[in-house]
Amino acid sequence: MEQDKAVVLTAKLAQTIVDQTIEIVGENINIMNQDGVIIGSGNSARVGTLHEGAKFVIEKQEVFEIYEEDEERLKGVKPGVNWPIYFDDQIIGVVGVTGAPQDVEKYAGLVKMTAELMLQQNFYLKRLQFKEQAEEEFIKKLLDKKVDLTDQILKNRAESMGYRLDGEYIILLLELSNLWEGLLKNLQQNIDTKLQKIKQEIQDKVQTFYDQSEKVKVAHWEGEQFVILRIEMIDGQRSRFSEQEAERLVEYLSSTTDFRCKIGVGDDKKGLDSVRESFEEALTALELGKKFYNKEEVYYYDDLLIEDLASSLSIDLRSKLTSDLPLAEPLAETLQVYFANDLNVSQTANQLFLHRNSILYRLNQIKEQTGLDPKKFTDLIKLKLGLLCDELEKEG
Repeated sequence: MEQDKAVVLTAKLAQTIVDQTIEIVGENINIMNQDGVIIGSGNSARVGTLHEGAKFVIEKQEVFEIYEEDEERLKGVKPGVNWPIYFDDQIIGVVGVTGAPQDVEKYAGLVKMTAELMLQQNFYLKRLQFKEQAEEEFIKKLLDKKVDLTDQILKNRAESMGYRLDGEYIILLLELSNLWEGLLKNLQQNIDTKLQKIKQEIQDKVQTFYDQSEKVKVAHWEGEQFVILRIEMIDGQRSRFSEQEAERLVEYLSSTTDFRCKIGVGDDKKGLDSVRESFEEALTALELGKKFYNKEEVYYYDDLLIEDLASSLSIDLRSKLTSDLPLAEPLAETLQVYFANDLNVSQTANQLFLHRNSILYRLNQIKEQTGLDPKKFTDLIKLKLGLLCDELEKEG
């Protein structure tokens, strides 16, 4: 690995290493960079000064012990032991522990090992963050209407990231309805920092739910929304989305976070260039679901086609469909439950805790009031659209 691609021993990281080890060692610790300058120390007065012992370690690539008699001939040193800090087989700094060499040598080795472990952890964390950022940027491009999906560069990038152009995909759009409430709770904390933590938390939770599957990609879309891109089939292996999956995901997120969650689900699509359609459907499902069925948490576009149709109708046509509405509350509720139970009178009666004959009586009242028979198909469609348009009218 080239040095410029490896972790740089920053002053912040150096001071963190010092702070986490100095109490264990019980002696002062200095961390020096490749130029031999102290960038982290238990003695703040020494930060920024040159340590000639560190320069010797870097040049000779070996441990250097400093005794009291060396203080006069070497600049900026005190008795102690100085060890090289390696990353990817290259010295990127030096750790020094102050004290009699024979007493602190074992501690210097411990601090060196701790520093190298922390550097490795920092490197892999940054690499993971870079990968996640690249993934999020790619997904946003994939769903952006302004981006040409036939562009060969985009296709090449997709394949290099493990996406198959002929794969099957489905989009879930997750919304945290109380995200901004959480961000504004404590204004003393930086909102951007809090948002980044929340984004990471949600992405980690979703990946945990899917057992870190490579077939599930998560990205923050905008505001309160996160995109979950689910690969249905790739390389001949199918991982079919189930309707219970979204409900279980909402339940999991609600029980493990402080957020109220809703999900819009698009239809599965063939080909990476069709993912945008699934996203638009998920977005529409979320908007329509919140508008018409706000108490529910998961909305499938395929179940909301009539609602989508009602939303697209002209104002004049909406007015005609709602001319005999609104219905009195008991009748409107009965009709809604009747639709929700697929026109099953017995199930409607059970849900409303009424006798079956009471439901039939109310359906007859609806017919008398509107001139539309809920037991006839064409009248039923008009009533359904009428109720939906009435909801739209109420919202203005």
